[in-house]
Amino acid sequence: MRVLLLIIIDFMMVQCKTSENFAVTKQKKFKYSCQLFCDSLNIRRPDFSTVDLEIRVWYGLLHSGDHSFLKIQRIKDGSWRGESTQFNFYGPSHFDFNSQFRAITFTRNWSNTWEEIVAKDYLNLPTQDDVDKRIIEKHSFKQTVFFGDGNYYIIEALTKNAKRKIIYSNPELYSEQYLKQGINSVDYSAFFNFISLLNDEFKFKKKLVN
Repeated sequence: MRVLLLIIIDFMMVQCKTSENFAVTKQKKFKYSCQLFCDSLNIRRPDFSTVDLEIRVWYGLLHSGDHSFLKIQRIKDGSWRGESTQFNFYGPSHFDFNSQFRAITFTRNWSNTWEEIVAKDYLNLPTQDDVDKRIIEKHSFKQTVFFGDGNYYIIEALTKNAKRKIIYSNPELYSEQYLKQGINSVDYSAFFNFISLLNDEFKFKKKLVN
């Protein structure tokens, strides 16, 4: 009976966590990403008097200079709002920041998507550099191939008391390289799942073809 009670209590705690009590782990020496883009697009820092969470997603194709920005905010009353835009920046002499922001319409499935993000702790995934270091140390893997121009992802999770970012560059190519060596990284898989959830909901990669 006591065991059953503990199981029920544990289940209720998990349910509570997935619905409301998300957590963001504070990252040391955090700095906001893409400050040039933020200044050019007039992207301001979150107002935590009304917002308890802001998620930013930067995605870009370096060989073409096409970039996408997504911002979603959880308001303190539990509601959501967001906006996104796409722009071009290939260098100081080739850029276009005139794209308009569009408001995001959240689908009926967003509540389920958010539940999964919190339950699987996707906001606190490790960044690519840390994942690669662990793979190299664990498998004595020698990194001999490096990928340059391709794509990048930056996900920032921002609260009043904790801020962190997850950065990946060419993750599809590096994951493929590891798989060829028989290394199936759960961290890369989790990151791909996170990106897939966000893109299925918000289509931030639309028209940006790698």
